[in-house]
Amino acid sequence: MPTRSWTIAGLAAGAVAGVIFVSAVIALGPDPRAGGAVPTASSDAPSSVDPSAAVTATPVATPASPAIARPGRSVTIMHIGEPAPVLALTQVGGGFVDLAALRGRPVWVIFVASTCAECPADLRLMADYVARYSGDGLVGIVVDVGESESVAAAFARRSGITLPIGLDLDGHARDAWEVVGLPAHVWVDRLQVVRDVAPASIGAESMAASLALILPGVTVTP
Repeated sequence: MPTRSWTIAGLAAGAVAGVIFVSAVIALGPDPRAGGAVPTASSDAPSSVDPSAAVTATPVATPASPAIARPGRSVTIMHIGEPAPVLALTQVGGGFVDLAALRGRPVWVIFVASTCAECPADLRLMADYVARYSGDGLVGIVVDVGESESVAAAFARRSGITLPIGLDLDGHARDAWEVVGLPAHVWVDRLQVVRDVAPASIGAESMAASLALILPGVTVTP
């Protein structure tokens, strides 16, 4: 009797184990209705991306435009690269100063006044350059702003210059040329185009550099 009980118990346990095994196979195996196909992820399901495999775009820097910066110089005022404004003035001692009549020659214009403390030094340097390069066609014009002929003439004598002086009695030329301070230098080429300006007092080296722009092919030295 005990032997029979153990036999029955063993058979029962085997049956239970068989049921569990079959259930596991059914649960883990492919769905027979899908024809044995392996299920694939739905296109709507979020995908997992390995961050290490991602490609990051590197921004490309745009090179900045080179800045033009020279002491006492401006590239945004006084008509650089443009045709020179009209300059037609009564000249100290008689006659007229007329820039248009000088077309074909390089011209250096300086705006001054007797009240300008730095003007005499700039005038003397300019007069020296004009004397040295007159053989290359260079012409120098002085524009005295807002003063009478007698005052302008006395100022020229004190400064030791003999350059032609035009009288800008009402400041009309000063405004047309956008002069904001004295002295102010303007270099005009043979085609009457403004090539450089210096809206302040400058030294001999800066003058030489600017003068070279309207004397191509000429070696200009301070």
